Amino acid sequence: MSSLNLMMVGGLVSLYNEVMLFLSQLLFRREILSLRNGQVVGTARAPIINPNNLKIEGWYAVDRFSGEELVLPESQVREFSQLGLAVNDHTAMTPAEDLVRMQKTLKINFQLLKKNVVTESRQVLGKVSDFSFDKDSMMIQKLYVTPRGIKGFAASDKVIGRSQILNITDRQITVRDTLDKVGAGIPARASI
Repeated sequence: MSSLNLMMVGGLVSLYNEVMLFLSQLLFRREILSLRNGQVVGTARAPIINPNNLKIEGWYAVDRFSGEELVLPESQVREFSQLGLAVNDHTAMTPAEDLVRMQKTLKINFQLLKKNVVTESRQVLGKVSDFSFDKDSMMIQKLYVTPRGIKGFAASDKVIGRSQILNITDRQITVRDTLDKVGAGIPARASI
């Protein structure tokens, strides 16, 4: 192979690694595994999403031993995989009131799925049916929007990149009118 071909292949591999995204189902109902003793110590029920930057800051979790509702901060997760979330031990899960820096996000209790999506010109696109995220940064990168009503049966989901999002409120997400430009360039890959 010539050096130019090697550079192109190397560039594609690094580009592929940069855009590898995962679908939201990896964030819900995941086992929490202790690296210290190899046991399941809890269950991560649902992600905690900061609506100001679409970062996954942690999970609402249930302690396996006490049954207590706790929070697992994203910073405590050592490994993220199909099997679950690996932490040092069960003390990685914390009572919500002890997490001072997360209090604003916890109080908002933002839910992304089923959120209405409209354009800046007030055209209703539908509701968020799924999203994809980068597991290294834990930032949500793409929203998958399913049209509402009878039109929704014939139409396909719209994919909206985070750069198209203009505003997020508790009621809806507003995106740019120029959705035909979404996804331009190299397509991102999402996996389960």
